[in-house]
Amino acid sequence: MALIKWQDPTKEAFDKAAETAQVMVFYFGEKPDEDQFLKDADVDELALANSVVCFRVKPVEDQPEAEGTTQGTTEGTTSVVPKSPLLNSNLWSAYGVTEADRFVVADRFGNKVAEESTGELSKHVNDVSSHFRSVRKDIRKHTEAAREALDAKQTAEALKKLHEVFALGVVGYKECGEAASLYGEMMEGARKQLAECGGDVAKLDSLSKLYAGSDVAGEIDAALEKATKPKG
Repeated sequence: MALIKWQDPTKEAFDKAAETAQVMVFYFGEKPDEDQFLKDADVDELALANSVVCFRVKPVEDQPEAEGTTQGTTEGTTSVVPKSPLLNSNLWSAYGVTEADRFVVADRFGNKVAEESTGELSKHVNDVSSHFRSVRKDIRKHTEAAREALDAKQTAEALKKLHEVFALGVVGYKECGEAASLYGEMMEGARKQLAECGGDVAKLDSLSKLYAGSDVAGEIDAALEKATKPKG
């Protein structure tokens, strides 16, 4: 059995994995490469074939900050459009890992496929392609339905379908970008409607209900609060 090289997580390594379509295997803990626990991980042949890239993610206080990541968490944005967990310097938090000596298998964009406490990882690695083919098909279906609903001026239904896409938490694929682009168009349209409302409380209330839970909801609610605030 070959000794797997578990490397530090860096933006450069993430970018290379995305470019070469490598599956990512994360080990959360501090055991060295030669530890039997890591030697038992059954991805050595896949690593030798450059099908996977293996990362060791140390405890947060010991983890070197990867260039281009956001310190701590990706909080600070209110968008429902998912962000890559790889942008988060605290990968333990990003992947929901709460104890050491756990493995996470993710696709080339960092989308989580599975978490394991043992080295039985190859089955998950081998399932990555088929899993995300199915997910991408679902994203396409929901995005097309959203586009049709929007063309029919059924804004609420379009938002529902796009929110279903974003709830999957998947990033990186062309289909994800298409869904995000359509959502951006809708948010731009919502902001134009908001500007046209002026201080009309009834119109603002209607917009608030229509766009509840969306990226523009806070802006609409702030305008509604201002419009209903007693003068003086």
